[in-house]
Amino acid sequence: LKSGFFWLPSAPVGMGVATVTALFLLLVIMPFTNERLPKVWERHPLLIVILGGVFNALAAVFFQSAVKGGRIVEVIPINRLSVLLIIFFSWLFFRKQEAVTFRVVLGGLLSVAGAFAIVSGR
Repeated sequence: LKSGFFWLPSAPVGMGVATVTALFLLLVIMPFTNERLPKVWERHPLLIVILGGVFNALAAVFFQSAVKGGRIVEVIPINRLSVLLIIFFSWLFFRKQEAVTFRVVLGGLLSVAGAFAIVSGR
């Protein structure tokens, strides 16, 4: 990713190219699946999906900007800490829908341990 900035120095343009490419590929694949667009678009779920997409796009732009301007050994561990945040918020908000098991917590801790190993240079 860092060497990709040699050809395309702008993080938002890079995310735009990646997103449009993904959208095109998904639209090409969609007729071959059983999935169809819903006939009735309800406002509330659609608003939540759009808001989630905007936050996800902003996170990707911020991540690419951090990789471009910062050192990889500092950016990647911070990014890996998001795994623990996801596990915590899943436990906090979705206790009934999805159980946070010992394996999930262990996987999150291993991800953070890997990030620590990157930072410490081992």
